[in-house]
Amino acid sequence: MNQRDYAAHVRADGTAMAAAAARDLHARVPSCPEWNVAELLEHMGEVHRFWAEIARRGVTDPKEAEREPPPPRDRLLEWFTEGVDSTASVLEAVDPSLPVWTWSHVKTASFIPRRMAQETAVHRWDAENATGEPRPVEGELAADGIAEWFTIFLRKSAPDHLKGSGETVHLHRTDGPGEWFVRLGDGDFELSEEHAKGDVALRGPASDLLLVLWGRLQPSAVEVLGDASSLKTLLGGTDLE
Repeated sequence: MNQRDYAAHVRADGTAMAAAAARDLHARVPSCPEWNVAELLEHMGEVHRFWAEIARRGVTDPKEAEREPPPPRDRLLEWFTEGVDSTASVLEAVDPSLPVWTWSHVKTASFIPRRMAQETAVHRWDAENATGEPRPVEGELAADGIAEWFTIFLRKSAPDHLKGSGETVHLHRTDGPGEWFVRLGDGDFELSEEHAKGDVALRGPASDLLLVLWGRLQPSAVEVLGDASSLKTLLGGTDLE
């Protein structure tokens, strides 16, 4: 996927998130139980503006990024929608090779369009789940999100949180191409994109697999074959906020 693809997903999922929020700003968000829908919208709006600022100005020190607080609740939906549009426009135009600050090992602006598309998609699901029927994450975006979960989030958290001893986990996407095979170590892991027999295998649509990794769905939402304790080791290997 390229940055224009990611920007298009930010627009589409951001618009859908606003529509879901408009149904009930006060509804609790089951997948983010500390928030109601308004607070979820505030969070995502702040995140959009923060990372758009990083990309737009080429910020290399996060202390230099301006942070815009959310407006009063009667302007929240308008403010959020404005942020979706302006952020997507920045993501479409940014040079992906631009050096910027990020919390990951990727220190160029290429990190930002992908992260914004992925975070918007999952939080769109959160908002829809709180106020109606959640739609799946688009398949190719979800498959890309699985790859990001392994190569960005698990890589960042593994030294402190992954306590494996050689367990193997196989994720098999059933609605398109996509397989991930991971061998878990103590503080590290090996990842390949191949079909291989693991101690535990998860089979399902890319969206469901992604939402299991992000703790939005229980593993029972997909087909689980083998030793489920290996899956617990994998899911315990990240510090997801």
